[in-house]
Amino acid sequence: MQFAVIKTGGKQYKVAEGDQILIEKLLPAVGESITFDEVLMVWKDEDGTGLAQRAGNIGTGKEESGGKSASYLPTLPAEVDQPGQSVNRKTVTGKEGFQQRGNIGTGTIGQPLVSGAKVEAKVLEQGRAAKKIVFKYKSKTRQRKKKGHRQPFTKIEILKIIAQ
Repeated sequence: MQFAVIKTGGKQYKVAEGDQILIEKLLPAVGESITFDEVLMVWKDEDGTGLAQRAGNIGTGKEESGGKSASYLPTLPAEVDQPGQSVNRKTVTGKEGFQQRGNIGTGTIGQPLVSGAKVEAKVLEQGRAAKKIVFKYKSKTRQRKKKGHRQPFTKIEILKIIAQ
């Protein structure tokens, strides 16, 4: 399993191939292809049991913690002190001091971006979210103001993560 962290619309998203996500509105029409160049991190997990799998299981009760609750993303080994440094370790130490075993895979953390990394996606839908009501009220003065807002979004499907 391979995943990446991309930045678009002032937000960061953790994406894997095949994911469908809602992001802030982008200009391309439905069916068009889009490439995200702002990739903050790329991670590849060869056997499917490492960091990429655990990051997807956070908060689902499937964390491997030796019987303890671990609702956090495991920290990288202490040897990783520089951004952009590639990592390949067998053990991750969590916040509570116990060790989580398994291959955490290999990856690159950008400083701030991973050079040469790209994420390709396809636009599935352009739409607007459900209406949010903004109601302002001041007591004893008969002041009431009702206003609605629908946030535009773009639904995309991640096709490919390219890391060089």
